[in-house]
Amino acid sequence: MVNIEQLTPDGWKPSASKDDIHSAVTYAKALCMEEPSTYRVLRNSDLICLVRQQGIIWINASSEVMGETQIEETVSV
Repeated sequence: MVNIEQLTPDGWKPSASKDDIHSAVTYAKALCMEEPSTYRVLRNSDLICLVRQQGIIWINASSEVMGETQIEETVSV
């Protein structure tokens, strides 16, 4: 299970859960468009990426997730 959390003034709050990383990132992008905020995508408490209106910041993403061998990359939303 992949969790999505929203950054609020009180800290990170759960927003949703998805079955896989790609679904979670897509859903986090949609949430970001509806309510501009920062969202984080986690799998087993490991941070995968941050999703913001400016783009996605990949943190601990493997090549399986990103389709490349880079560990960190910013991608436009």
